[in-house]
Amino acid sequence: MVPDPIRSLTNRWDRAGRPPQPPILWSQKSWKKQLPSYSQFLDSLPNPISRRDVQYRAQQASRGECQAVEAFLISMVWGYGPTGYGPWRTSRVLNENHDAAQRLLRTANAESMENEERSYIHLAKESRLTFLGPAFGTKYLYFISKRPPIELPLILDAVVSRALLELAGVAISAKTWNPSAYQNYLALLRGWAAEISVSPPDVERVLFASQQPIERAESWVHEKMPPETPRETPPAVENSGE
Repeated sequence: MVPDPIRSLTNRWDRAGRPPQPPILWSQKSWKKQLPSYSQFLDSLPNPISRRDVQYRAQQASRGECQAVEAFLISMVWGYGPTGYGPWRTSRVLNENHDAAQRLLRTANAESMENEERSYIHLAKESRLTFLGPAFGTKYLYFISKRPPIELPLILDAVVSRALLELAGVAISAKTWNPSAYQNYLALLRGWAAEISVSPPDVERVLFASQQPIERAESWVHEKMPPETPRETPPAVENSGE
């Protein structure tokens, strides 16, 4: 059963017209400084950048090593947003893993040919990258996937993990790779989504939105739901005795 706080949050999002997540600002200068060999690619990215922008570019990941690395980069740009250490952490993943491009491509191929749980295991084990944890690894998996919404490998980061604990009392950590916990997470959000007639990525999206600071929160997140209109009691019908 969907916890009441999540049901209420989703209802508010629905009443607002189901708006997409606002695009995210990022520092092109900082990213180009840390990753100068990708300057041309970074110049081609929109700023601010939206989920749809990332999905459009990242779904080319399985075409080759270059496309896989670019898919990883754009996923990290969106994931870190304006965070200052994002470019450095991303460059560290690419620089400290000499075969990063091959591993990212193998993961993209696994995602396209196997199920979503298997692609998580692939990135967690066979193609694991030093300094890349599940919080940002699942962003890569989510954006490179061409699956229908019900089958997407969903993002599980620290923000979503905190929302699950606060709103549903469910503890699923995003700190370490854990295939069984991730499988439980997918099953949980898919079950909730089916119950309230939204897609699993929609549930993840509203969970993330619920944790933003008030000054940056979307207006619908803290909107009060109007009280339900009480039903009128029909007048009593007197018994005529006939």
